[in-house]
Amino acid sequence: MDSHLFLIHPSFVQRQRESAPSQNEVIRLYESAGIELPGLVSRRLEEVENFHRQIIGNRSEFLSIEINRLMRTIGELDTLIREKTDRRASRLEVLQTHGALEEYTRLQELYLETVSSLNEINQRIAELQQIEDGKSALKIEKEQLQRKARRDYQERITQSERAIGLFNENSQALYNAPGTLAIDVVPNGFQFKVDIERDRSEGIGKMKIFCYDLMLAQLWSQNTLSPHILIHDSTIFDGVDERQVALALELAARESERLGFKYICTLNSDMIPSAAFSPEFNFNSFVRLRLTDNEGGNLLGVDF
Repeated sequence: MDSHLFLIHPSFVQRQRESAPSQNEVIRLYESAGIELPGLVSRRLEEVENFHRQIIGNRSEFLSIEINRLMRTIGELDTLIREKTDRRASRLEVLQTHGALEEYTRLQELYLETVSSLNEINQRIAELQQIEDGKSALKIEKEQLQRKARRDYQERITQSERAIGLFNENSQALYNAPGTLAIDVVPNGFQFKVDIERDRSEGIGKMKIFCYDLMLAQLWSQNTLSPHILIHDSTIFDGVDERQVALALELAARESERLGFKYICTLNSDMIPSAAFSPEFNFNSFVRLRLTDNEGGNLLGVDF
């Protein structure tokens, strides 16, 4: 919306002066109505007329004084603006003459770049502060979780001892030497470490996994809500001596039958340690499915 400035000239105000109602006009108004006013009323009307004329004169005088003051102020401001404009033009001319204007412009550009870099640094400082605060909060949270884990471990010490005992029994059955299962609380949570004698060989490492998995199945079997099933692929026995493979399969069959869970293992026919099984162990009685290259030897319609 455009804005407009209106200046009122004193002469215009004088032309628009208020005029007081004439006494004669009031008297004529009453005479036209057929009413004759006494002399006292006429004098009172004259006094009212004089009072009203004085008020109008005072008001006109005040407005005239105020307009003159505003006009002087406007003139002073116009003069000041002209002086400032002339001074600015003179200084810019000096800067242009001495080649300083380009330097001034470059300094402004460098100033803006510096301000931008400063803002970026301040932002990075704020982000680093947030990261440090987050790290402190995370450290406190980790300590709280570690205390909670220790408390939970103490509350489940009976189950932990049971798990350690089962792992030792499983490794004893395979190597005639008990292994060790260590459960500890570290800053990142629970840490499980398993050891079996001669565990440097690849076969021993796979048997550590077998003993640990079997221990979990043994524990799960005691709970109503549990899978009640343990599945191994043939890779669990890669690099394992036939004697240990046979002992592991016999142990899994014995424990699954005793505790009521299912043990499933997929084996290639050339990996079956038939000569290493105990005389009383009938491996074929546990076979539920044979997959061959012959017609009909497939699973779910897929040939293997």
